[in-house]
Amino acid sequence: MKLNNEEKNAVLSVSTIISIRLLGIFLILPTFSIYTINYTYSTHTLAGIAFGIYALAQSLLQIPYGWASDKFGRKRILLLGILVFTVGSIACAQTDNIHYLILARILQGSGAISSVAISSLGDLTRPEVRAQSFTITGIIIGFSFVVGMIFGPLLASKLGFQSLFYILAALGTVSLLATLFFFPDIKITSKGTNRAKLYTYIFNRHIRRLFTSTFINSTSTNIFMFISDNSYTQFFNSISLHQVRGK
Repeated sequence: MKLNNEEKNAVLSVSTIISIRLLGIFLILPTFSIYTINYTYSTHTLAGIAFGIYALAQSLLQIPYGWASDKFGRKRILLLGILVFTVGSIACAQTDNIHYLILARILQGSGAISSVAISSLGDLTRPEVRAQSFTITGIIIGFSFVVGMIFGPLLASKLGFQSLFYILAALGTVSLLATLFFFPDIKITSKGTNRAKLYTYIFNRHIRRLFTSTFINSTSTNIFMFISDNSYTQFFNSISLHQVRGK
């Protein structure tokens, strides 16, 4: 079964909003620890906290944002989340102090709209084609990941690492406008999430397997990012040392 025109537009709209916002995050991933280790009062531990606190803040707010979107509507909460993300990105760009960066990253991560966006995709597509819609969204996000990994280090070296956060804010603004003008209004018929039902989901063995596999995948990805950052650092240091010896 194929997506109809309405579903295609919905998938394209949601995928664009998610991928534009995530593109900004992907831009800073390859070089984050290289530059933040040089921030005022920074240590490897604090640089790691600054890196991971974003995801922690985001994960803690997924369910509250989902509940709020059930009550107040998907579009309103999407706009709120993207706005918080954009303000947090500007705050990140304004500091070179690792402690303030951690606080700004918490604010940035508080724009946790992933659960709302995925819920919107489920609302706007039929069950028969939902897997297709998620697949298309995943492909678009994957493309954003590749673009971010390629151009992030280039932009950081040319414009400076803190400038990347302004680019994140600009992309957040684009995502905000796309949501405001192109995201469809969704009528929520449910009265909210039942707590007993949520409890059942969390302790379901199949859901636990999904949680475990997602945790392993995310942990492996983040470890890979830090290893990559250290490799970049060693590479740049070797080039600098070679240039000094050459002189």
